[in-house]
Amino acid sequence: MIAVGGDYKGSNKSDRVAAYSLDHGKTWSLAAQQTRGYRSAVVSVGGENLMAVGPSGEDTSYDLGVHWMDTGSLDLNAVFFLDSHTAWAVGAKGTIVRFNAPDVYAHNP
Repeated sequence: MIAVGGDYKGSNKSDRVAAYSLDHGKTWSLAAQQTRGYRSAVVSVGGENLMAVGPSGEDTSYDLGVHWMDTGSLDLNAVFFLDSHTAWAVGAKGTIVRFNAPDVYAHNP
């Protein structure tokens, strides 16, 4: 289980904004490497891969939310994976973004 959030008014504050649970929510741990700020949505990309979006950008995790890395700077509010190759996100001022699998997995170590 993954939880993201933070301070919407301080959207660049990255203190205690991402947590994960490996036991179905019985216990929670803060991510060892946090997202870069407030995140309004998180979605599974497949396997252990996750994407979180918010006003200050996108972050991706390749280990079920333990570590997050910066993968973009778009002002986004929600994200949805249509299938294993295509994601759509929406954001401020009518922004609509389509991500293709190579874009999403581009930073995968």
